[in-house]
Amino acid sequence: KDKRRRAPRRPRPMSARTRGDGHTAGLRELGTESMSQVSLSTRAASSRIDPPEETGTVAPGGAAQLVLPRNYYELLDDGSNDAVTPAPGLGTSPPTSLEARPTVSNAKHKKPAPCRGPSYSGYAWDRPLSETEEAKYLDGVCPNFVPRVPASKSQRRSLRRRRVAARRPLNAKARPFLPSASDRPGISKVAESPSAERPRTAPAAQAGPSPPKELQSTIPTASDEHPGFLGEWAAQNAAFLSEHGWEELARARRGRSEISPAVAELPHDAAPYLEYLRKHGAPVLSTTAPPTPAELQGAVERGPHPSANLYAEFLFEEAYEMCKRRHTMVLPFSAVKHLRGVRISPPGVVPQHERRPRTICDLTFSGVNDATVNLAYKEAMQFGNALRRLLFQIHRADPSWGPVYISKVDIADGFYNVSVNANGSKHFGIVLPARPGEEQLVLFFLSLPMGWVSSPPVFSALTETVADVTNRRAAANWNPPAHRQDEAADTPTPSSRPPSAPGRPPRIRHRRKGPISHTDVYVDDFIQLVQGGPRRRRRVRRILFHCIDMVFRAPDGKDDKWKKDPIS
Repeated sequence: KDKRRRAPRRPRPMSARTRGDGHTAGLRELGTESMSQVSLSTRAASSRIDPPEETGTVAPGGAAQLVLPRNYYELLDDGSNDAVTPAPGLGTSPPTSLEARPTVSNAKHKKPAPCRGPSYSGYAWDRPLSETEEAKYLDGVCPNFVPRVPASKSQRRSLRRRRVAARRPLNAKARPFLPSASDRPGISKVAESPSAERPRTAPAAQAGPSPPKELQSTIPTASDEHPGFLGEWAAQNAAFLSEHGWEELARARRGRSEISPAVAELPHDAAPYLEYLRKHGAPVLSTTAPPTPAELQGAVERGPHPSANLYAEFLFEEAYEMCKRRHTMVLPFSAVKHLRGVRISPPGVVPQHERRPRTICDLTFSGVNDATVNLAYKEAMQFGNALRRLLFQIHRADPSWGPVYISKVDIADGFYNVSVNANGSKHFGIVLPARPGEEQLVLFFLSLPMGWVSSPPVFSALTETVADVTNRRAAANWNPPAHRQDEAADTPTPSSRPPSAPGRPPRIRHRRKGPISHTDVYVDDFIQLVQGGPRRRRRVRRILFHCIDMVFRAPDGKDDKWKKDPIS
């Protein structure tokens, strides 16, 4: 009975005791509502509507209406503010599902995402900057930055017309390709290709030619060494193609993959995709029908880009080295003219300041880029905001740990480390310059070419994986063993520039941070920001070296002298 006995009724608070019997009678009519719910409903109703201007209104029963001040700190919902709830005592009962809400919401700061997005600041204990704040800060740091304006449709049409007008006429003195006498037993040595009788000597590697002075010449004099080697290799590949087919030829010339065999064991979500690239290569599919032999003949007659004719000697040397490194293979045009799925594009050479020129494929002019099926992961290309992320890391660094040291590691051969599938290499044929009386040679890329629309996202999937694994290992304080590139990395680079003078430190509230240890990547260039002594900087650099070896295969005893170390 004691448990069932009701507790004595508590006296009502003074705020609820109103004058007049009408309001109290209205409260008694509710019956099921407690005093706290009535007061909450009254405050909610008063916060959703503005207080009436006339204070002399009278409620039923003769009592004056209770007017509460509006709570301007109350949070506004999405759709509940449209419905106006009258004050209690006016004949309408308040909603029974109304819940008490705090006047000021609690601050809930979420940790930034692990991926390096455009607004990622890199500190889990601080709020990430918004895009507006980031743009405002970077406009002050880089005030003269002007984004590139894309070319209009009329400009692109005019450029295409210029390219078509500058095509080469048909060479009337060209003769069909004939293999050397060693590949034709029992046939006398007649009508041999002029390139087969030239003396063949080993070319000088890494010798970048200078552009000729006479820009009016269409085909400058090229080296006699490289065309001879390329003609001999083209004859061997043509004989292998007629006997075994295209797929066997592409696999035999491609050799071992440049991706590490242990890439499938990486603790990363992209490990299965990288294993697929290692086994099969990047897929290449097209949405258009393959060109006819007449269309291929027209592409060969058009010839390469004028820049390739100006740098013909360099182009032959580059083709020779790429064939040696198993990045390309050369075939005569007569052997692939009637092969289904072959596409031929004009090559070009881009000169670079104080560096070797770069060979590219004009796959947009031939329509390969427009017809390519988008099978690559565009999300892998995060290098668009790499400079901004690095600037934020340097700006937010704690000066008490010393200056921020920057190091750069490059991947040798870049896109050429990732191969394409066997049938996909048919799409990447480029026509080489030819002399009068010689048949055109076609160079086919066995790896990602410079100029293909899917080359950046496919290659960025590997480099971004290396950066993610490096940052995780560095955050876990991994102490890796010595690396083969330690001695070369410790060698200082001679420079005539004086060291930069330290400036004023920025005003940052959160100064108690650890030293920076951050790795970012721009396509094939890894940039590291490290604070600390020489031992810590060497340890973070070794972590990057070992993580690169986890994705890109290091040279071993089975490789020849043409195999490059991926770390350069």
